[in-house]
Amino acid sequence: MTQERLLVFDASYERMDQALEQVVEGLDLGSWLAATRGKKVWIKPNMLGLFKPEQHCATHPSLVRELVKLFSAAGAEVMVGDNPGVGGYGLNEKVARRTGILAAADGCFRNASAKPKEIEIRSRFFTKMVVSEEMLQADLVINVPKLKTHSLTVLTGAIKNMFGMLIGGCKGQVHAHASRMEEFSEALVDLYQIRPPELTIVDAIMAMEGNGPSAGKLRPLGKIMASRNGVAADLAAAALTGADPNSLHFLRIAQERGLGPRSLAELDVQGKLKPAARFKLPTTIQRFGFLGQWFNDYFYTALLRPTLGLQQDQCSQCRICADHCPTGAMQMADYPWIDQDKCIRCFCCHELCPENAWEFRGLMRRLSARRL
Repeated sequence: MTQERLLVFDASYERMDQALEQVVEGLDLGSWLAATRGKKVWIKPNMLGLFKPEQHCATHPSLVRELVKLFSAAGAEVMVGDNPGVGGYGLNEKVARRTGILAAADGCFRNASAKPKEIEIRSRFFTKMVVSEEMLQADLVINVPKLKTHSLTVLTGAIKNMFGMLIGGCKGQVHAHASRMEEFSEALVDLYQIRPPELTIVDAIMAMEGNGPSAGKLRPLGKIMASRNGVAADLAAAALTGADPNSLHFLRIAQERGLGPRSLAELDVQGKLKPAARFKLPTTIQRFGFLGQWFNDYFYTALLRPTLGLQQDQCSQCRICADHCPTGAMQMADYPWIDQDKCIRCFCCHELCPENAWEFRGLMRRLSARRL
């Protein structure tokens, strides 16, 4: 039985053309690439929100640019797009412009919210979802996640990036109906199975550690990881950051469903996959094993629950957090405030704020100084 191949190699944004040459050669994609002539290829970056390229909250535009060149030269009909957490149809292009992805797409950008399609989905949390029809019907999907931490899933990579198939308020519905960490991860795998990508290339050149995916600290890793299997790419991300794969619910669930390898031993790893020294994972209290699942379920008191506080001097009163709260817990007066009784701790406000104005408070703030 042929092992799935995984590439891990040093790269830079300045020579992304060379990086993609290594991907094509290392994964033996020459004939596969030639066969894309006349086919619809959707390049799916992470377009989190209104962040500039130098903030490294989104996939770097240099990677998108070279992918567009690569598939265009092969004769494919190239499309680039994502459904960012902020806004929907109206703000999609604005986010693309702010992140540099609009220019990098070189005329191939598509507003992924423009053509919604309601589909049935196998999940215990919901029966139907609205997705991007063009992304769903593309002949090939090239998944291009940014390696970052995430306060709800620990890491965000290949599986989490396909969450961007959802349009409009559907992301909020997922957060509302699958609010616990393991539930949310299960829902992510349900969504990933709608349209698994044909190729995943992870931007781990400048990663993010701490309380990502937008307010963490930048961490230069200088790596590109690539595989035809997204689960393999996420397994590599766990190894690179030192995260225990068994603690990543989305990875474990995907493996249990037979969507990818269960360990690195099942992969043909090309390159050195060495854990980054003292990579800082999120400090979400549910992660800490010494508390125990029983404690989390039954004694998750107000003192220990993750809470967020607003730094008013950084808040621009843009209303993004209030407009995109899935439960309506975020209220707006002169400044936004949280109704704690309605808050489900999905951290969408923390994730989407372009000013990083929301911060963890109390025990979470003290724990954030701890390196894991």
